[in-house]
Amino acid sequence: LVAPPCPPVPASTVRTATLHKPNAHARLGVSLSGEGSPLVYSVAANSIAARSLRVGQRLLSVNGVPVQGHDHATSLLKNAVGHLRLEILDEAPGQSALPIPIRAPPTTPPPPPPRPRSDPIQVFLGIRQRQLASGDYLDVSALKREAEARLSLPLPPLVAEALRG
Repeated sequence: LVAPPCPPVPASTVRTATLHKPNAHARLGVSLSGEGSPLVYSVAANSIAARSLRVGQRLLSVNGVPVQGHDHATSLLKNAVGHLRLEILDEAPGQSALPIPIRAPPTTPPPPPPRPRSDPIQVFLGIRQRQLASGDYLDVSALKREAEARLSLPLPPLVAEALRG
């Protein structure tokens, strides 16, 4: 048995894309990343660049001027007006020198850890100490109401029994 031959791997190709930028303030809608021949990082939908550029391509030149990294390419694209002739490298799958970045979805911070439950006896004692410090007499029903409100639950039977007795 002989295995069928593998399909050929497509080669990288250089092509020319023509864009029209109506004025210096018009935005092309493309983001670049990297040094040397920058990588097309993102292309905005319905933008000037959307018809001609794809994520993962490399920008080689703008109007015949070879680009030297992200900053240089961005400067050339921002200052150009009218017809722009871009030399683009369509790299074959698996031949990219840089990985194509994927934008992670926005993250939300994790919820705060749950607050530790208050020890009912400590809550009770804290309220009672405050009552004593202020010179108040022992108001058992007020003490019980405040403790239960702070705990958001009834006092444990042992504490409730101590208050009655």
